[in-house]
Amino acid sequence: MSNEDDSDLQKRDELREHLNIKVTDDNEMVFKVKRSTKLEKLMNAFCDRQGQSPNSVRFLFEGSRVQPTETPDTLEMQDGDTIEVHQEQIGGGEMLKSSHSQSTELSANNMREGRLQPSSSYAICKIGGRYFAFPDTVM
Repeated sequence: MSNEDDSDLQKRDELREHLNIKVTDDNEMVFKVKRSTKLEKLMNAFCDRQGQSPNSVRFLFEGSRVQPTETPDTLEMQDGDTIEVHQEQIGGGEMLKSSHSQSTELSANNMREGRLQPSSSYAICKIGGRYFAFPDTVM
């Protein structure tokens, strides 16, 4: 076997063990990782290089959020695949439709302050850990 054949075999073995993953927001970076490495390592390295907190961004692969405990193997990633990075967006909270009788704690607090009418129906929104009630006709 020639040295060139040995080199090709080495590259193929390395590709079985490692793969190159592109991580992109406005800047593209390429990371060479083992297939069994938790992606948390890649996520932290990207954030360190960008000067960002890992809590301020979200990593997506094929439209689904990447969990730090996942590996390229668990996501069935191929060499050259791309992970997208997006800034965390705050807001848009959950919206629950509720009548007065179903939101006892919220209505009791607000009734004492004269904000809710006992016989009305309200839309309840959770925004930043706080609950807000709106008359159902507003929503």
